Amino acid sequence: MLYLWSIIVTFTGVLPSAVLAQKASYSWQADIQPVEETGFYSLPLKPELVGRLAQPHLEDIRIYRDKQEIPYIIRRKDVRPVSSFDSLPIISYAQDTEQHSVLTIRNPKKQSLNHLLLTMNNASADKQVQVSGSYDREKWYIVREKFWLNSAISSSAASRMIARIELPETAYPFYKLIISDSTSAPLYIMSAGRDTVQVAQTNPHVEKLPHAAIKKTQSSSSSTSLWQVAFDRPYLVYQLSFDVSSPDLYRREVRFLQKHQSKDRRGRLREQYSEIGRGILDPNKRLFTLDSEVKTDSIYVEIDNGNNVPLQLSAVNAWQMQYDLVAYLEKGTKYELALGNPEARGPDYDLGYFENKIKENVPIIRIEALRLMKQGEKEGSFTLFQSTYWIWAGLALLILLLLWMSNRLLKDMKKKA
Repeated sequence: MLYLWSIIVTFTGVLPSAVLAQKASYSWQADIQPVEETGFYSLPLKPELVGRLAQPHLEDIRIYRDKQEIPYIIRRKDVRPVSSFDSLPIISYAQDTEQHSVLTIRNPKKQSLNHLLLTMNNASADKQVQVSGSYDREKWYIVREKFWLNSAISSSAASRMIARIELPETAYPFYKLIISDSTSAPLYIMSAGRDTVQVAQTNPHVEKLPHAAIKKTQSSSSSTSLWQVAFDRPYLVYQLSFDVSSPDLYRREVRFLQKHQSKDRRGRLREQYSEIGRGILDPNKRLFTLDSEVKTDSIYVEIDNGNNVPLQLSAVNAWQMQYDLVAYLEKGTKYELALGNPEARGPDYDLGYFENKIKENVPIIRIEALRLMKQGEKEGSFTLFQSTYWIWAGLALLILLLLWMSNRLLKDMKKKA
């Protein structure tokens, strides 16, 4: 009798696990390029692949060799903005009778400036500077009171150096720097300008997302306009940039929102928006980085137009951070990638504790085209029952065992009576 109960417990324990294994199956799989040498390799996760994940933080990715799960780490390549020197014309640079050098700079586009860069010959000198701004070169207004230039200087080349002067954000058409020469000869200043950050299309640490579209939607306020950025599937969105068709001159505050649905106390669905970023949109600032990456197929852009003509957005571009899987792969072995499992949890591998032992620049191999898993395919873990026929057969056998046991117990009871 005990033997029969052990059989029943075995079946009741294994059958649910077989069902759970089917529920926990992955939806997509892809072959991994074979490696020519054994070692660590990097597998870039392209947006098309990330868009098929069911989890928001890359939890549902697995690498398999036959049925064996292979450990990996995820490396994120942080954004390093690409900067460039935007030159500002020098109108004049001369010495006055009061032992001062006076440098006058023109800001032709009337751009907002929060710093100035001065390129000059190398010099070892402490210079006191005062910065002012003007609309007409006649009346001047203070921008930054006297400060020492030596602390703002950094080496640029063998015979040159760059002085970066931090300023309160202003947009004067003209700037004047009064540099004290009371203790030393004047500085040889060659150029002036500002540091700009280029858009992320040229940045190797982000990946452009496909199929981004923008359309205008209804707004609840007459002074704001609401636009929707839509994708063909949920992607990990990190950056957005916009093309504005009109007007030509603008400066608007924008908020980036994600829409959620929740139920109230009566069970009715309510739409709510949560802020995921904000900034100022103007002709020189059209690229925005969200507060954090968001896995979504839709982002809303709220523009505060004030009393101005509403902005007309003509195009949008979006990017995700660049992610790589790093795993130890053996020569002559076939590996597969499985992904797309809403019930999967992030893996816990010992390899994560030794990430600093793995070289930064390991060879890159590709992940082949994604394909849907066939019906009944499961994640790589071994399961006793590989199809629903085994499950139904097991249930039928369990029912027969229960009927036989019941019959046996009834006979024993009659004998005792």
